[in-house]
Amino acid sequence: MTPVNSCTEEDLQVIVNAFTRAYNILSLKLNASKTKVLYQPPPNTPSPPSITANGVLLENVDGFSYLGSFLSQTTNIDAEVQHRISSASVAFGRRRQRVFDDHNIRKTTKIVTYKAIVIPTLLYGAETWVPYVRHIKALEKFHQRCLRRLFLA
Repeated sequence: MTPVNSCTEEDLQVIVNAFTRAYNILSLKLNASKTKVLYQPPPNTPSPPSITANGVLLENVDGFSYLGSFLSQTTNIDAEVQHRISSASVAFGRRRQRVFDDHNIRKTTKIVTYKAIVIPTLLYGAETWVPYVRHIKALEKFHQRCLRRLFLA
């Protein structure tokens, strides 16, 4: 099921019911175990909503990955920045032994590889962020750590 947004629990239940009916008309089944509810509460809101699909209570989650971005229960980008740093670290680590630590590969080639693979992974979706200084510092810290690793090898 594609992401849907709603301002109230009742509206969300109506939307889920509409999706369920549409799936049934098309002879498809809504997989309730794969359908999640990400509740982004306003301040002083007691509990997450209880949304059902085909009589099955949908799981409430704190965050999930969707199309390469990490959506979280909080409405800030802290979790997204950490997810991007983690993904970029994995991308760097996969090439570390074969490219970045290989003394037979020139530094310019290593830098081009870094710019082509690690930097886009790190900054994927960043054009939609509203970062604070702490986010920029975390991204720069990771970038400097990678560059240090590149030039020491």
